Amino acid sequence: MHHHHRHHGHKKHRNTKEGQRWSDETIEQLQIPRAAWMRQMSDIYPPCKEFSVNFFEALKVIPLGWRMWKHTKAVKAEDRAPIMDPFTSKKPSPLMGVPIGGIGSGGITRGWRGDFIRWSITNTGMTSMNNVEADQFSIRIKRNDHIVTSVLHAGPPQPSAESPNRAPENSWNFSGISGRDSFYHAMFPRAWSIYNEPDPNLTITCKQLSPVIANNYQGVFVYQLHNHGKEEVNVDIMWTMQNGHSNSAASEGSHSNEPFDLEGERKIRGIKMTHRGRRNYRVDGAKKNVADTVQYGMGVIESEDVRVTRRTTFHPMSVHSCKELWNEFQQTGNLKENPRSIREQHSAVGGALTASVSIPPGQMREIVFSFGWDSPYVLFGSSKHARRYTKFYGREGDHVTEIVRDALTHYNDWEAQVRFPRDFHEIYERKIDQWQSTIYNDPDLPPDYVGALFNELYFIVDGGTVWTEEDDRDDDIGKFAYLEGLEYLMYNTYDVHFYASFALIMNWPKLELSLQRDIATATRSDSDEKWTLLHSGEEAMRKKKGAVPHDIGTPGEAPWVKVNSYCIQDVSRWKDLPSKFILQVYRDYVATEDKLFLENLLPVVLETFEYLRQFDTDGFPDQTYDIWSAKGISAYSGGLYLACLSAVIEMCKLVPLQEGDLQASRLRGYEELYAMARNSYHDSLWNGTYYNYDSCGQAHSDSIMADMLAGHWYAKICMLSTYVKEEEEMVKGILDVVYENNVVKFGKKMKEKVGHHIGAVNGMRPSGVADTTSIQSQEVWTGTTYALASTMILEGKKEMAFDTARGIIDTTYNTFGYAFQTPEGWDSQGRYRAYAYQRPLAIWSMQWAWHQMKK
Repeated sequence: MHHHHRHHGHKKHRNTKEGQRWSDETIEQLQIPRAAWMRQMSDIYPPCKEFSVNFFEALKVIPLGWRMWKHTKAVKAEDRAPIMDPFTSKKPSPLMGVPIGGIGSGGITRGWRGDFIRWSITNTGMTSMNNVEADQFSIRIKRNDHIVTSVLHAGPPQPSAESPNRAPENSWNFSGISGRDSFYHAMFPRAWSIYNEPDPNLTITCKQLSPVIANNYQGVFVYQLHNHGKEEVNVDIMWTMQNGHSNSAASEGSHSNEPFDLEGERKIRGIKMTHRGRRNYRVDGAKKNVADTVQYGMGVIESEDVRVTRRTTFHPMSVHSCKELWNEFQQTGNLKENPRSIREQHSAVGGALTASVSIPPGQMREIVFSFGWDSPYVLFGSSKHARRYTKFYGREGDHVTEIVRDALTHYNDWEAQVRFPRDFHEIYERKIDQWQSTIYNDPDLPPDYVGALFNELYFIVDGGTVWTEEDDRDDDIGKFAYLEGLEYLMYNTYDVHFYASFALIMNWPKLELSLQRDIATATRSDSDEKWTLLHSGEEAMRKKKGAVPHDIGTPGEAPWVKVNSYCIQDVSRWKDLPSKFILQVYRDYVATEDKLFLENLLPVVLETFEYLRQFDTDGFPDQTYDIWSAKGISAYSGGLYLACLSAVIEMCKLVPLQEGDLQASRLRGYEELYAMARNSYHDSLWNGTYYNYDSCGQAHSDSIMADMLAGHWYAKICMLSTYVKEEEEMVKGILDVVYENNVVKFGKKMKEKVGHHIGAVNGMRPSGVADTTSIQSQEVWTGTTYALASTMILEGKKEMAFDTARGIIDTTYNTFGYAFQTPEGWDSQGRYRAYAYQRPLAIWSMQWAWHQMKK
């Protein structure tokens, strides 16, 4: 088994005295948090395997599959991306790392072996899984008369997903770094790549950091070179980048590179790359072909210690050009400049910078590079929005040199102080270290949990995230949206955001409140568009007034304008969406104490509650578990309904909307409804040990649902009284049952195989086997397992909570290659469904619960 080999390889490093000594010393010296995730660069993961359905499961979904295939084909024919495409395989690579970029500006994921591997910069709000082989850092080390030159990459690059470019691999030395003495540490938004090779007396550290804040969009790479030898060493670092991230699309449009030099607080030399592409865009139903231009910039600080040379253009897809570049670097450590500005029609073009230092024995020198981009508009299928950062840089699209200059001038401040511009200080004025250290210095929190807590925030940058600057909004915060997942292209999918939203409300509360206002606006909106539901083949309205939207749109259309892109079921009848909206509004008030927010949204809350009350139980999947059907009263939706009714009562007390008697009578009505519904819920579902899945007596009605306490969890989070009778005893009993069955029994086989369980399976039968009613009932969901662990913390079951969460953390980060692309879930074999998904951000609900318990 591959993972055994990989797992022991990792442990071997930790137990090797020499490796441990060097690693510990370096960690101390570089002030890397001990909770940071770590990989030895020679580690091997098994390939990421996708789940598959058996013959009987496949039979059940044939009609849905056929309609889905026709729908996907039709959407692609219109040159749009479908909301999901199960017919096109996207193989995620197990090599992902911390992305560079800011919130809503796009991002680039740099893998833990050194690849620039996932891109979300171009103007579609979409993500490209494309490793660009030419994007590399390389090093030349001259000690006495001995010279060694190597790409700073452990082994050969992973070939590009689209059209592999072998020219760099065939021209440059990729064999200098074995990975055995090189380590990667990650704690978002920072990462450290540490090489103790190819020269064992030179420690090379590349610290990567990004300002995950409003007014900066770039990443910085700080090289720290420590000479442990007895003689001086000369070090040259070459950085090569291709203009754009697609080898095949390099021929569409034209690309030009030109040099720039900036004098000022720091002397900066760099290359500006203009990438002129084109794409189709729909205006009033008509297809137009429009310019899609992005500017990239690479820069380096020049000083008395650091000498810089530059090659403004080379041909990254030509073996001849790559060899010529490498030979020159290998021989001299410098590059000769070529003619000033060259426009390359229809071919890929790259640029290169070198920085050279001499390091006396026992000393350290630093080289600082920055990569920035200017892509001022998000261009969806039929709408266009200015990105948030244009508030500070303008919308012209030619400000990349300023962006690079600001990064190289202020990168020290980011570590010292993460900040919005002055007028935003109230949102998020904290230092990265200050922000993180209060958590990672808590001796009661397990380090692997703390590492995962911050690393899951990668999705806030890399989740197809959009943050816009709107001229017509009075809250001065713009609009915020992130995808359900990189395979499920729907923005702000609300049943999932219910879990993920803790990351926003705890770290970027104003973005959460802005998102909530957009959901409230969309709830009141109406659409006369009819469509065919893929699940049943029936016709339905796309959006009904009063129904909380499933999502605010897809990148292929016009988010915020055309809401509800999920066409599989009639989401206007889902019972969990209204409850989740009401609970989140109240939770956000509890977090921010923003009374004006509550006053503005309460009318929509009450309309939503009245809309919810109309539903009778009618037996189709009506919640986030959208193919695991529930009939009658269900533990999940019923519990959420009771918790939301409790929140409605509390909100009406806080903000009286009517005078005296009317208000009292409204409150009395809600309280009577709550008492009646609570009794009915308990009598219908309680079986003496836990709440049954639903009340209708189907074969899986008495299944043990891991998420059965979702309503109780949110009620506790909001400090509301819970609907569970004899709360203390019953809730603890339920958690024991779920832990013993859904976590321990379910995970027993995998524990024997990989050394740990794999989280909580959604459904278990009382007989001790997984509920196989649907694909979803037999999956482990990462985000709902974190929510379960959060509930355990709230109930004082700390050890159980962290053990439950550790199943997800170990599976994600240590056993399978799911780091920085945590999926929605996996099956009993660890085979994933829906990689790079939003819901794992629910790990922040554990931190909320932890804070609450500490108080």
